[in-house]
Amino acid sequence: MAQFDPLPVHLYRKRQPTIAPKLDKVEDSESLLLQSIKSALRGTGVSSLSTVHSSRVLIGGNDGPEQELTWNDNHVVLSAGGVVKKKWSFELEGQPVQWACIGWLEESGSFPRKHFSERQDSASRSPFERPTFGPFFYANQKSGPPPGKRDSNVSAVFVFLRSIGKVYFDSGFEHTFALPFIVRKAWPVTPHGLLIQRVLEPAELYEAELAGEDVLPTIFCLSNPFAEPSAVGLTSGIIGNAGSATLMDEAENSTKPLKPVPPHEVILWTSYSGPNSPHEIVITLDSSKRRLTVWRYVYIKPKDSPIPLGRTRTQNLAHKKRQSMSSNSRRTSSVFPDMFDKLHPTSPRPPSPKPPFPELADLLPLSKLPGMAPSLSTTTTMASLASGSSNLNHLNSQPQPEPVTKVRRNSLTRNDLSVTMNRMVLGSRGADVDVLTPEEHGRMKTCLWMDKLHEIELDQTESVFRRIKYFGL
Repeated sequence: MAQFDPLPVHLYRKRQPTIAPKLDKVEDSESLLLQSIKSALRGTGVSSLSTVHSSRVLIGGNDGPEQELTWNDNHVVLSAGGVVKKKWSFELEGQPVQWACIGWLEESGSFPRKHFSERQDSASRSPFERPTFGPFFYANQKSGPPPGKRDSNVSAVFVFLRSIGKVYFDSGFEHTFALPFIVRKAWPVTPHGLLIQRVLEPAELYEAELAGEDVLPTIFCLSNPFAEPSAVGLTSGIIGNAGSATLMDEAENSTKPLKPVPPHEVILWTSYSGPNSPHEIVITLDSSKRRLTVWRYVYIKPKDSPIPLGRTRTQNLAHKKRQSMSSNSRRTSSVFPDMFDKLHPTSPRPPSPKPPFPELADLLPLSKLPGMAPSLSTTTTMASLASGSSNLNHLNSQPQPEPVTKVRRNSLTRNDLSVTMNRMVLGSRGADVDVLTPEEHGRMKTCLWMDKLHEIELDQTESVFRRIKYFGL
């Protein structure tokens, strides 16, 4: 019986059928360039896309329900007691979810009243007294808070994408606002609003070091989605409790530029006036200095914008006003103003001097010109007029009168036009005072201030430092 030698191993492997890789695995594999581009667009201070985050908040104190917010890169789910209440998808936006949280916003003066309904009256009634199925159930509901509770807070879900943020209320009202930075994390604060920390890129630190400038603030507050986030102010001390608190250096902060919290401080935890913590505390970590800092924050409503500064009127304006009050001045009707007042509105500044019109020189009559007949009759022909062309040389030799330069007359000077525009914007006050933009308007105004309470050095506790850095950053 014939014996066959075993087939070599290299030939056996070649004869095995080759299995093509699945298309799904090929599509899932990303090049280093694509990964670097996605990392640059997302930011270096955020977690990976596959991470699922979750947070829980008690609504209404100890007796209130506990709401849980869970999200990943494209979806956000709000649940209460294990029951899903709402779910949002952001696949069409084309931007990953950077962070999401539950917070509170002030109801009065910030949002339309029609989107909020008062449910306390209906909740106090017995189930048999509620006209749930009546035709006037929704019409009887109040559109705003009761008179004694003008300033009340409403809970909302905040979702931060890469360049926009979204706010969702329980009533169904939602709002979208722009973000000037990439959000790293956000926390609710007392009495309303959010404490936001942006992503700090290494390139920003390098550029600031080369230019010798300070790094821009990284901790911001958001109390109204209709306004831009403002940097959190740093104060030397807070006097009083929330609601009646004042700053020790309030006079200095009202005249000097805002002093922000150091940008290298990374927020680890914040508290709000809830069942877990009755105090307003923020804990931050500076990894470069290995220092843990405890802060106290307070909400102080920004003061109203001051009235624009004014200058005393000149003597000419005062004299002009006295003349207008006299009996010899021109009177106009308040209902039908004079057309001259419409074309030339009065200016708070003295009118600029206008050049007088030059007097036009008397032109010689046609009969006085050399070579022309003393008078033209009906029998004058073209030949007789053409004969006068021979005297053109003689006419050119005569001294000609200087040409009169026509000066353009401006009905409104630049000063009058600028004052008129100011009057249109600021109302009738522009006619009484000269509007000056005070320096107060150029400063950033904030509503959240932080005061340093205590510092802890983490040099001797390396394990604690690593644990805090791992879970906090």
